[in-house]
Amino acid sequence: MSYLRREITALERYQRALDLAASGQRLAFDSTCGPEAETYIRKIRNPGKREYAREYWRWMNRLGYGKEPQRPAGLSVMGAQAVRHELRDICNVVEAPDESDLVWMRAQAEAERE
Repeated sequence: MSYLRREITALERYQRALDLAASGQRLAFDSTCGPEAETYIRKIRNPGKREYAREYWRWMNRLGYGKEPQRPAGLSVMGAQAVRHELRDICNVVEAPDESDLVWMRAQAEAERE
């Protein structure tokens, strides 16, 4: 599926990660992505995959608090991974980084500026 997305720069991703680390949240995303995410979920034909996408979307909206949804028995590992990646791409998700992630993200942001 193809959606029009605003790609964020490495510098923006690094700044979001720093903000997340300071706030104590597990993840953050572009809050304007709701209609695109809902459209993606509605267009999924496989019922198990669609339900997993709904549950994962609800978990994302709780900013990653609570337990991440479990993959239903009828859904393959790759199918569940595809849902997670697509929703994260649509919403430009940034997870709370650890120290090594911040070093890597800073290097990417600096390389982008050059």
